[in-house]
Amino acid sequence: MLGFGKGDMRIDLEKGSFGAGEKVRGNAILTLKKPQKAKQVRVILLAEQNVTRDTYNQGRPTSQSTTETVFRYEVQLDGEREYPASLYEYSFELPLPDQLPKQPGLVSSMFSGRGKIKWYVDAALDIPGGFDVSKKVQINVG
Repeated sequence: MLGFGKGDMRIDLEKGSFGAGEKVRGNAILTLKKPQKAKQVRVILLAEQNVTRDTYNQGRPTSQSTTETVFRYEVQLDGEREYPASLYEYSFELPLPDQLPKQPGLVSSMFSGRGKIKWYVDAALDIPGGFDVSKKVQINVG
């Protein structure tokens, strides 16, 4: 995502599919158009699951959906400073757990309200009080 004209973040991965215990390797490539004060450059390996809960509102059934994080692993790639306008490339390695969170089966997902787990790599230049320069890409894990 563009940080409103501040620059661009790109994620290049060695491959797109991974298994339990593997390492997700790649590069986060940050391009800044002008100098920017930031807290850090970070990358996160993230697993999210949509959860729908049935509730009652004034006796009427309603559904409420939320996204829950089932796995998160964060690595700081660079620290707090002023980043001059330039191109930055950061290599990263993010370990997947040996035991992956279980995907719900078709029947259990219908009754539990739990959707499929989706995995992402999310890289960002963390700008305090402003919009981050970030990119989030989905990966295949299983």
